[in-house]
Amino acid sequence: MIRTLLMMGFMIMPAGIVVGQDRLLPGDTCFVLNLNIKLALQSKELREMALPWLDGAAKGNGQHLAQLAGVIGIDPLRDLSTITLASGSGQDGEKVMLILRGTWNRESVARRLQDKSVQKGSGFSLSPSNLEQPVYQLKLNNRNQAQMHVLLGGDGAIIASLSQDYLAQVLKTSPRPNFSNKVFQQMVGDLDRNALVTAAVAGDAIDWKMIPEGSARDAFKAMRGIMGRVDASGSELKFQLSLESDNAESAAMTRQALEDITGQSLGYVEGLARNKPVLKGLQTAIKSVKAESKGAQVHLRASLPLAESLGLLNPATYQQGKNIDP
Repeated sequence: MIRTLLMMGFMIMPAGIVVGQDRLLPGDTCFVLNLNIKLALQSKELREMALPWLDGAAKGNGQHLAQLAGVIGIDPLRDLSTITLASGSGQDGEKVMLILRGTWNRESVARRLQDKSVQKGSGFSLSPSNLEQPVYQLKLNNRNQAQMHVLLGGDGAIIASLSQDYLAQVLKTSPRPNFSNKVFQQMVGDLDRNALVTAAVAGDAIDWKMIPEGSARDAFKAMRGIMGRVDASGSELKFQLSLESDNAESAAMTRQALEDITGQSLGYVEGLARNKPVLKGLQTAIKSVKAESKGAQVHLRASLPLAESLGLLNPATYQQGKNIDP
């Protein structure tokens, strides 16, 4: 149950970095996640929380990032400032893009990319692009011997994707992306590069099957876009969600659904927390939730105390034999 609640939380507040209306984002982008790595490693508490996740990501779903960093000779913990994860519409699992920004020397990275590229020079024509750089093709050292296609931007940003066609869209992007979902485009433009995490997702890109059937799913289905942010404030993580609905009536329904889910979750978590101290932080966070609707928008705020939540935020908590679910 707890895992389900956490997955639902990340689904409606997708887990973002520093883009604003980044001209590197393809026009059919429907999800953006920004991670401020430098900020996450600044304080002892945040570092204690972030390092296990970064280590786990390098061995799991984030292995492509770790392998790419190894090939081009950068240290993610030392050199990376921000990571942007973006994905397009459709079910193509390769239609995902990484945009890395950091403190590396652009010329050194370019030489490394040229040396490691499977095909020297450009993999396809760059003539329509203002980014007069070749697209490098790197073979990753994994079971599938996947190829990562990499473009080095004029500002030193490293843009990478498993899909050459998806990366090619960067070359056709106008100075300001023209997303089909204008609400989502505005949300992406409002992402704050000073936050620890920011994210935006177009409503039609969300897998609503993750929410059980009923009034909650019906209410959320009216969402045209959702954006969220996480800020580090002293000893707390502060969460904010903004949901754009079709109209004031559906926004009010969504707010009520959020309040219902919060109330039901609190009762369940309070019962478990008596025997599972690791859940005390989650209990405190649920108690702090405040939801309000204004016009067609719904705003939700909550805070998570770091001292009480380090166990909950440690991926080792979810390893076999340590599951926090009953």
